[in-house]
Amino acid sequence: MHKQQFAQWFSKKIMMMYQENPKSVSLSLLSLARGPDKRVSSHSCYYINEFRFHTKNREQNRRTQNSGVMVRGENEGNIPYYVTLIKVIEL
Repeated sequence: MHKQQFAQWFSKKIMMMYQENPKSVSLSLLSLARGPDKRVSSHSCYYINEFRFHTKNREQNRRTQNSGVMVRGENEGNIPYYVTLIKVIEL
């Protein structure tokens, strides 16, 4: 029951505290209670540090492919992780 109802209870409790006395609730706590913003921007490509990445769908009919990404892990042995970009979401 705790796992199912805590998020709703927390949000209502913080909002009620904020309405009664706005100075009693920090901006960080208020942001946490409101949850993530549902409005996001989605893109089919991304440019960063002079590198270009495409999503798998965008490169479907192209001769070149650039949807694969590799990140070196920070665990024991620095195992690399490989993924294919499905969506690029701007947070």
